[in-house]
Amino acid sequence: MRRVKLILLLFISVTAGICNGQSRLSNLIEKSTILSTVEADSAIYFALQALEIAKEENNKGIQGDIYLLLAKIYRHQGIYSEAIEAGSVALAIYDEMNNIDSTISVLISLGRTYTDVGGYEEAVSHLIDAYVYADSLKDVDGLAASSNNLGVVYAEQGNLDKAIYHLKESIEWYRKAGSKEKEISGLLNLGIAHIQSGNFQRGTELFEENYDLAVELGDQFLIANSCLNLSGINFDQGKLELAKVWIEKAISKYTEIGYPHGIARAYGNLCSIYQSLGDNRSAEKACDTALQIADSIGALTVLMGIYDQYMGLHLDAHDYDKAFQCQKHYITLKDSLFSAERLKISDELERKYRTKKMSLEISDLEQKNRFNVLKAEQKQLQLKSQQNQNKLLILIIVSIILVAIIAFIGFQFIQQKKKARLREKALELEQRLLRSQMNPHFIFNSMNAIQSYISDNNSYQAEIYLSKLAQLMRNILHHSRTHLIALDEEISALELYLELEKGRFQGLFEFTIDVDPGLDREETQIPPLMLQPYVENSILHGMQGLDQGGLIKISFQEKNNRLLCHIEDNGIGRKKAKEIKKNKGQKHESVSMVLTQERLELLEQGSTHQRLKIVDLIEGEKASGTRVELNLPLNYEL
Repeated sequence: MRRVKLILLLFISVTAGICNGQSRLSNLIEKSTILSTVEADSAIYFALQALEIAKEENNKGIQGDIYLLLAKIYRHQGIYSEAIEAGSVALAIYDEMNNIDSTISVLISLGRTYTDVGGYEEAVSHLIDAYVYADSLKDVDGLAASSNNLGVVYAEQGNLDKAIYHLKESIEWYRKAGSKEKEISGLLNLGIAHIQSGNFQRGTELFEENYDLAVELGDQFLIANSCLNLSGINFDQGKLELAKVWIEKAISKYTEIGYPHGIARAYGNLCSIYQSLGDNRSAEKACDTALQIADSIGALTVLMGIYDQYMGLHLDAHDYDKAFQCQKHYITLKDSLFSAERLKISDELERKYRTKKMSLEISDLEQKNRFNVLKAEQKQLQLKSQQNQNKLLILIIVSIILVAIIAFIGFQFIQQKKKARLREKALELEQRLLRSQMNPHFIFNSMNAIQSYISDNNSYQAEIYLSKLAQLMRNILHHSRTHLIALDEEISALELYLELEKGRFQGLFEFTIDVDPGLDREETQIPPLMLQPYVENSILHGMQGLDQGGLIKISFQEKNNRLLCHIEDNGIGRKKAKEIKKNKGQKHESVSMVLTQERLELLEQGSTHQRLKIVDLIEGEKASGTRVELNLPLNYEL
């Protein structure tokens, strides 16, 4: 009996120790989260303590959550290198655990941080990955956040059409999720994009709606952002005193929550207001404060704007030396953000040019001195002088040719770099498109079809269906390794996909694939799976509502040295399909369709050919289907 009591006491002691450890870990994380926006140093301290406990317990999931929390705290404080490092560790942990939900969160966090430091390519890459993952899970919050931040990146790059498209999409997602707090962010960013495009009226309406919603929710950070942007739009319209009132409110709010990036931006705007009011002393003081804060946190985009303002102040004061120095800082920052590689090439060419020019000037001076000496000599030496002049002319001609060759090589190098970037972008889009073809929904539906055959004791059809599915997946993986495939391979992949879908929908539709006899199916090249998204759209949307008799016709022909690909169905038409989608509450566009359209844009940049055309087929006054027309090149530059 005594031994039983001892065992029970030991069990209770161990259980209590485990519970106490878990309770302490939860308390530390909760404290860090609460203090993250008001007392950063304490928040970091508690987070690091929690991280040590999680490592001792080998709790990978909690470690990832703490690293993500640290990344957000560091970004809020403007410690961007630490934010990127912590976010990257969290991403590696979530990838290892295959935790897609948390992967989406950390990708969005990294995208925001890279945007703050001007790393736009990294930002877009992380945010598109987040969007694709969120779309695969139908994660409304993830789709909204990734769309919102993509809009911010495109707006900062000046691509306002894409910015407005993604920001409108994000607001729709936020409203669908019922998240007023996050809807504010979308309204704010959309207002900024409209103002950048010159639509001040719409921008003002969105800012005022944003401010009212922020005040209603009592979110100090969002109120500060609203004040900053209301100041900016009043400044643009010449309402300087009102702009000053709003910017001072923004500075107060940012200071209250301890957000240095926002404080630096606000002081930069205050400088512009004072300068327009003619108070250059106050303007310079505001600029000094903004510069000190922005430089301490490495906010390059803010620094670039401040140096531009400083240049204006020094020009007004006729201090041209300081204005020139500010201009140099501005250009250096701008080039580092937008054209570092081109600047490097330009500097190299300029160095070579100066070296060659100096060589020519020295040579020219030596020849002139020699000519002056020879001029004083006897008449019999004049012939030799003429020969020296001819040599000089040849040297100059050769030097000019060399400089031209160097310039031509430099130009070719730049062109090759541009082509390489386009190839990398095209390959990235192809990889994402190919991944999207293997989405869980398609595989799940295919498995259901196989299960149905097995349940009906039709093992023969189940084996055939499984064999075709395996072959299609092998094709997709094989195609992911190459930029172009033979037309015959593309047709084989389409046939497999159509046969699988035809089997799954139990004869809802038939299909035909016609190839112009003049086309060499083996030699003709085409980017992989270029037609599949449109075929999928015909099946899922064109055929819906039909009981039977569906027909999809695919054709390939050569015309004017171009490859014309047509996908035609006798379905319900786009208008009816959109009505059905709306009634079902489906709003977002297929990821595969978006990626394919971007691939088409990259195929022949600068070409005047219409690469994509969608035709609504009409019989009488009734829709009789849809035809997609793709106009592709027969030859590609690799």
